Amino acid sequence: MAIAIDSLRFAFETDAGSHQALDGITLEIPEGSFACIVGGTGSGKTTLLLNICGLMVPTSGRLEVDGIDVAGKGAQERIRKFASMAFQLPERQFFEENVLKDVAYGPENLGKSPEMAQEAAKRALASMGLDPDEFGPRTPFKLSGGEMRRAALAGTIACEPKYLLLDEPTSGLDNLGRAGVLRYLRELHAAGTTIVMATHDLDAVLECADTVFALADGRLVAQGEPAEVLGDEELVASIGLDMPHALRLANSLDELGIDLAGNPRSAAELAQLLAHALNDRGEVVQP
Repeated sequence: MAIAIDSLRFAFETDAGSHQALDGITLEIPEGSFACIVGGTGSGKTTLLLNICGLMVPTSGRLEVDGIDVAGKGAQERIRKFASMAFQLPERQFFEENVLKDVAYGPENLGKSPEMAQEAAKRALASMGLDPDEFGPRTPFKLSGGEMRRAALAGTIACEPKYLLLDEPTSGLDNLGRAGVLRYLRELHAAGTTIVMATHDLDAVLECADTVFALADGRLVAQGEPAEVLGDEELVASIGLDMPHALRLANSLDELGIDLAGNPRSAAELAQLLAHALNDRGEVVQP
């Protein structure tokens, strides 16, 4: 099954009139993908995620998740049983008196016993680098920004969704926290979870995704393999973002006559490709 979108349009009604947030989006995300939606502020990334999870209903067009039309009767309730979303502002996601209860709410609401829900919550917190014994009893509203982000992600992951929808999951995290979250997302994907992530973090896209969709002004302007799409400097600049560091450096090396014979997905891969390229030129370097 898949997420299938055909000619999707969504408009907000404002005091100034109708605002077309999504304009004719057509795309497909196969089950098992790690897909990223990129674009500048106001491009429609979050709105597209909210339509996919059924929290918004398309103005026109068709959107199906595992064959369920999101505009159909009872669709949101059916979709939330296998698709979960972590929002961009984690503080809007909390409502329980302590972190453990908040993270356990989702799996319990989906039918797990209180005991099983708490165990799922503890595993999810640990996966996000938050010790359940230390953070579980604390109020979520007094966590740091990075801790809030990871606790909100834990609440989504604890539901063990088939489709995991993420809105800017690395925002507000330090380098260590970001690396930990991305590592865990790669592990989830490898285990079979379909991940759809909206983000400005193009380095994360390059590291994790197998497909990228670029939006601008509510329209799909490019799609494909991350290195191909994000390696297009003109395209990336046109959507108001910066190229991933590894691809930008690879382009600079190419201008210097150093052919890396591949597109690096990370700084580590860039170093390896550069070492091999220099060795091929007779300049022996250890990667």
